[in-house]
Amino acid sequence: MLELLEGMEEAPVEAFTLLLEWAARQNPGDTEMASRVEQQLRTMTSCNGGALPTKACVALVQVHASVSGNQAKAHACFKDILESAEEEPTDSALVGMITSCIEAKNSDLAEHIYSWANGKGRCTPQLLGAAVKVLGAAKQSDRICQLYRNIQDKEFELDEVLYGTLIKHA
Repeated sequence: MLELLEGMEEAPVEAFTLLLEWAARQNPGDTEMASRVEQQLRTMTSCNGGALPTKACVALVQVHASVSGNQAKAHACFKDILESAEEEPTDSALVGMITSCIEAKNSDLAEHIYSWANGKGRCTPQLLGAAVKVLGAAKQSDRICQLYRNIQDKEFELDEVLYGTLIKHA
């Protein structure tokens, strides 16, 4: 499919973004495909400022946050979202990026994304639950307890599922 798109004179950016999303859904993430697609997208978008679509950046974070990915590249792609993407990621995209950190136990990236969302007032139970799962996989119970203490200061409704997740991993 990528070869067909690369051969087109004016392939739609959305098609390449869909390929990145596909690469992110592979287990582990298809970093080779993602790199080729990213290079093509950066070439295509260079004439209008070089900013990749937010969905493409989210998919790149997910690919590189996986076991097969490059953790530094995942951080750089999230930074791209914050600095140059045309819109902020959706709540489900934030949860997806954090969740993609579980297998690789990439607690630094997960906490970075969580902290950014929390600072923007966008912390949801789903986002907290995803961060707790990553920290639990990384055996970071002290950091889970810190997250819990931080949300106690806010008006934040915890449901039974989130309490269960906190208890399981703390």
